Amino acid sequence: MIPGLFETLTQFWGTIRNKPTASPLKHPVQIRIRDIISRSPGILVQALTAELGGNRSTVRYHLTRMQAAGHIRLVRFHQRTRLYLSNMSLSDQEALAILQRGRTWDLARQVFMNPGQPQCDLTVNLQMTRRILRKYVNRLLQKGLIEEREDPPYLTYFPTQSLQSMVKAWHPDEVGEASPLTQAPLLLVEEPKGPA
Repeated sequence: MIPGLFETLTQFWGTIRNKPTASPLKHPVQIRIRDIISRSPGILVQALTAELGGNRSTVRYHLTRMQAAGHIRLVRFHQRTRLYLSNMSLSDQEALAILQRGRTWDLARQVFMNPGQPQCDLTVNLQMTRRILRKYVNRLLQKGLIEEREDPPYLTYFPTQSLQSMVKAWHPDEVGEASPLTQAPLLLVEEPKGPA
């Protein structure tokens, strides 16, 4: 073994290991992108481009740079790319992605605002068939955002603690409280109607 090699490599490894993951943003477009994503986590690339009023190629260039620097995450799901800040937890990110699909947020909001509502009332209030409602209920049940209880002759639905904390964090207007995580409510981008 070469004398002093271990000490040299240890020092070198320490500088790499302690290097900050993301450098501060300096470009004004990237700062605007970060601000928009923090206001509207899970925003679609198309919606971001429209809000910036810029060229799609320019926006994609900046998104690629920001992703490489560790500022944002691009999550592709069913041919749609959603944008999140990298400091958001993966569990919050996944739950928000579920809420943003189709009319899932409409159902979650109904359950949050009216706990214990039976399935038959939800189908009427949301103007959905029972089959479509079941699809959205299953999504929320799988992520632990709602509870289903048998209250003969009905099935009733209640928000879990997870859904309550997400609504308070990302939709403060629903509960009349200031959000600890964001100053503006989550922007839900309407998806085209069809199979979700």
